[in-house]
Parts: sequence; structure tokens; C-alpha cells
Amino acid sequence: MVACQLERVDVGGRAFFSVYSVRSVAEAAYRGVLVAMIVPALMLAFAVIIDLLLVRTLKRSLQAWRVVTEGFGRPGLVAPPKLLFAEFEHPVRAIIAANNSFASVVEERERIAQAVSELKQQMDLSLAVDIRFDEATGTLVFNDISLSRKLQARSHIVHPNDCLAFADVSNAPEAFIEFRLAEADTGDWYLMVARDLLAPGRWKSGWIVRLRQSKLAQNRMLQQARLVELGGMASALSHELKQPLFTISLCAENGRLLIDQATADGVSRAHDKFDKISEQVNRARDIIARISRYARVENNDPEPLDLAEVISATLTFMRPLLVQQNVRATVALPEDLTVQLLAPRVGLEQILVNAIQNSVDAIATRRETEEQPLVGAIEVTATLKDGALRIALTDNGTGLCLSHPETAFDAFMTTKALDHGTGLGLYISRQILMEMGGKMAIASRESPATGAVLTIDFPAFALVEPPRPDADAQEEAIGA
Repeated sequence: MVACQLERVDVGGRAFFSVYSVRSVAEAAYRGVLVAMIVPALMLAFAVIIDLLLVRTLKRSLQAWRVVTEGFGRPGLVAPPKLLFAEFEHPVRAIIAANNSFASVVEERERIAQAVSELKQQMDLSLAVDIRFDEATGTLVFNDISLSRKLQARSHIVHPNDCLAFADVSNAPEAFIEFRLAEADTGDWYLMVARDLLAPGRWKSGWIVRLRQSKLAQNRMLQQARLVELGGMASALSHELKQPLFTISLCAENGRLLIDQATADGVSRAHDKFDKISEQVNRARDIIARISRYARVENNDPEPLDLAEVISATLTFMRPLLVQQNVRATVALPEDLTVQLLAPRVGLEQILVNAIQNSVDAIATRRETEEQPLVGAIEVTATLKDGALRIALTDNGTGLCLSHPETAFDAFMTTKALDHGTGLGLYISRQILMEMGGKMAIASRESPATGAVLTIDFPAFALVEPPRPDADAQEEAIGA
């Protein structure tokens, strides 16, 4: 069957019909159309192929981005296989490198944070903000900052003896306070450094650390200081012991001669000599006992003390040095001083001994610089004011040569020769006094007088009334 084309033609009134095949024409037309469509078809096929490749490449790139984004923040992130688009490959590799660097920094920060956390735990270190001290209740309140920047509210009751230290610096822009906790019975001391005063007794920030000094170490330090003071008094103590020993030797020799006479009068006088020997032995024993008691580490807990008796015992102990250096010591106590001082006896004696030792040294130094003979004088006074007790030691030595008297209480601060002082006496005395809740100050005497005045202040809560005799005991005494 062949496709034909029928056409009619009218010629002279007559119709003529013609039939011819159109296959060749159709084939030629289709051939032309096909030839014309080859290029678009190839282009379309190429576009499809490009599209498939592009979709596949984009999927790989998006997969790489997803791997990078999901693994962001984790260490050891690996770069994906090579991408066809350099525009994608460069930022992906840059991000991976930055991520691994950041992750290593985070790991290092975590290690440092762990080390700091362990160090804080070992040191009992607290980084504090909004530090407040309530004088009425003796409560220290602050917010402890952890390494995760979380705030933890903390509150501690300060030892009553150390509340005055907070009161003294309540208006200071920068406060440095050593204190103890009332709820702890370990004797540990804490140091608080606070800055940026917001209000009296309130600071913006600071830190608190536990001082790593045990009670045993404190006692050893105090004992060493006492031994140093005894070493400085060795010459005077030696002279003090020579007197009874010389008397004992002389009496023993005379007693032997009297016994050899074999007379009643000689025997009686020999008995007197032996009694003298016993008296001098007891005197030497008392001197040695005072030295041993002062140098011995013993129970140093606070106890009610008679101030007059403690001062008298201290002057008795220092008598050899006072006699050797020709220094007169006088005591003036108020007649109405009926209260007792709640303090450790050895600690109070050490404070007074150190103060007297410094006064004697200052007097000796003044004698070396003046031609006129000087009679050394030390006066010990006590006064009660507003329920508090003040002890003052006044001497006529050289006075202070420091521009800032408070530096005299710094450790190893001394103006004496190397073989006459360690610079720890006043420092240790202040530490002892701080444990009692007291304060210490030193200043030169007002002109024209020469010398120094050391004041020792005890708060009202360190004073107690002496125990009253039991009523039954009084009645028994009256009946007897």
C-alpha cells in the first residue's frame, strides 16, 4: 500500500484528475526534520548526562557537608574523598582543620579545668563574687564560681576571735583577712582577698584559700621562737644560775670546815650552811623550771588568767635579762581590774616576753649611741575601756626608725644585728594575738620623750568574770 496524492484540474470545462505518489516527498521531509533534530537531541542527551553527574556530585558534596556539620566539635574529624567542586572542597577542608584545632583546644581546656579543679580541691580555693560579712551574726556569705561558671551560694560562721579582723577592713577597697571558721575545730586558717568595695563589709569579687599550716606546725613555730628568745637570754640566764651555784659551793666548803672542827657551835653553823644550800638548790630548780616550762610545747588552750599574776611571772622570768641590762620594770594595773583574761597562758607569756626583749634591746642600742648614762625603764600598764582591755608596754629605748610602723609585724623584718634577731618575734606575737581575737600596734612615743609604745588590745568577749566561791564553802570557812 502506497500513499498517493489525488488532485483535480479543470481544463476547458472538463475535469481532469491526477494521482501521484508522495512517499518520496514525505521521506524527504521527514529526513530533513530528522536531520534538523539530531543536534537538539544530542544537546538534550548531553544535558541529561550533565544533570545526572551534577546531581550525583551535589549529593556527594551535601553528604560531605552533613558529615562535617554532624561531626563538628568532635576531635579527629576526617576529610571526605576529593570533591569535583574545588569551591566546596576548600571550605570543607578549612572547616575540618579549624574543627580539629578547636577540638584539641577544648580537650586541653578540659584537662586544664580538671587539673585546676583538683588543685582547688587540694587547696580549698574558692573564687568568690558578691562577698558579704554580717558583723551582727559573724557570717561570711559569698557565691563560689565553678569552672563551668555556675554560682554556688556558700555561707560560713567566722570564729568570734576573728570577727574584729573583718570589722577593721569593712571600708577598705582591697581587704586581706586571715580568719578561722567557728564550725571547724582543726585550727586551720583561711586567707581572703577581696576587691572592689560595694558597701561596708561587701566586695564585688575575690578569692579564699585555706592556709596549709597545721596546728602542729604552728606549735613547732612557736616553740622555735621561744627557743630563739631563750638563746638571746643565755648570757643572763647563765649569770642567774651562777649565783646560786657559787653560794652552794661556798656553803658546802664552809660546812665541811665547820664539821671538821667537831664542836657543837660548828655543827650548828654547818646545819645553817646546809639549809642555805637547800635554799639555793630550790632557787636554781625554780630558774630551770621556768626555762623548761617556757620552752616546752604543752597544751595551749585558752583559760581564765589573772593578768597581774601572768605579768608578774613574766617579769620574774625576764629578771636575769633586766638585771644584766640594768633595766627597771614597773607595773601599773587599775585597782578595779577584777576580770580575768581568757587566753592561752604560754601564748600570752610569749607575747609579753617578746615585747620586753625588744624593749631591752632598744634600750641597749640607745646606750651605744649616747654618751650620757641611761637608766633603762619599761612600764607595763593596763586599762579597761568600753569593756575591752588594753595592755601597753612603754620603754625609753631608741623608738621606731620605720616610716611605716605596721611593717614591724612583717615576717623577717628586723632592724637588729644579724646575731640579735630573726625578725619573727612581732610577727609570731601578732599571729598568737589574732588567735585570741586581739590586735597589736606599735608607735614611737610623743616628743620630747624617746622610746616606743606597744599596745595589745583584747576584745570584750575575751574577758570573763572570775568564778565566785561556792556558798557552802564560804559557810564552812566562816564556821571554821
